[in-house]
Amino acid sequence: IVHNGMVVATRKLGENIELAEVICKLKVTESGWVAARVRGSKLLEYQRNLTLGAQGVPSMAHTSPIYIELGNDKVWSKEDAKFLANQIKKTIIWAKSKAHYRTAAEREKILEIYRRALNKYENINTKKIYNN
Repeated sequence: IVHNGMVVATRKLGENIELAEVICKLKVTESGWVAARVRGSKLLEYQRNLTLGAQGVPSMAHTSPIYIELGNDKVWSKEDAKFLANQIKKTIIWAKSKAHYRTAAEREKILEIYRRALNKYENINTKKIYNN
């Protein structure tokens, strides 16, 4: 179980388990989110590459978050926003210099999507947010 990016409860399972339950108490003192994350033990050979590792990566899944708002606090993290903004900046550099597009219009459309996302994350730093 993940709360605001931090693992707050875990459960190890044996092989061939298809259904599991994790019960935990979580004290929520600020706005944020909660989600579940699972990871298998088997490596998926088809996902083998240099980025993910020569042996491949295990199967995994992550639920969509459940957002919790307390009072007027917003569900944002300056640290997360800064990290994601930096990742988007790197992606924009890649999209401009290495990515291949069918047309110049397609290239510009993709870059505009990245620019809007970057603007969103850079503006988070000016809003009332939770501390992460």
